[in-house]
Amino acid sequence: MAAISRQRTVWFNSCYAQGLVRGLPLPFPQPHLPSLSSLELEYTVRRSLRIERFWRSVEAKPTHICEFRASQATTVTDVKFLPGRGGRYIVTVTKGIWSVITCWDIRSCLDIPALTERNKDRSARKIAEWC
Repeated sequence: MAAISRQRTVWFNSCYAQGLVRGLPLPFPQPHLPSLSSLELEYTVRRSLRIERFWRSVEAKPTHICEFRASQATTVTDVKFLPGRGGRYIVTVTKGIWSVITCWDIRSCLDIPALTERNKDRSARKIAEWC
């Protein structure tokens, strides 16, 4: 059983069946599945299942709250963390007549415990925008 569980094909099929077909979140950044090793595929499947369990849990609570207005007239279609930045920057995509990509610095949202209750600033700061 141990030898079978180390087979790349087992984890590739699990990743495909559990992640892509069921729509489970894949770890970021999005991996190119055919290029991953057996260990990387196993990690991807296990991580996706942990993320799904957390998202569907009724006890799941956010660790940080960040408030910002990405757009006044259109809806946000995507929110992504920029890789390699310690989760401090997010990018939002809004689509209306024109698409808008905005980069936000959310450090103030992550440093909430260091702030006092009276002067909490939970707002993100816009640092770049492209449209």
